[in-house]
Amino acid sequence: MIEFDNLEEYLKCGLDFTDFFEREIFDYLLKRDGKLIYNPATRMMCDIHLTPIYYVEQNYVGNRTYL
Repeated sequence: MIEFDNLEEYLKCGLDFTDFFEREIFDYLLKRDGKLIYNPATRMMCDIHLTPIYYVEQNYVGNRTYL
């Protein structure tokens, strides 16, 4: 599980949004919970309670902060 607490880190890892809904829900949950959690095994973005929210179509490529 990989935690994201801002949009810049999310985009640096090669992840992106496929539609307006994903971007809006990302912003909403980030504001509400302070972070979102990505599960690379299922490729699902989850809230802090690990409830799957949406499927991420892009591949996680990582970055130096997480390696």
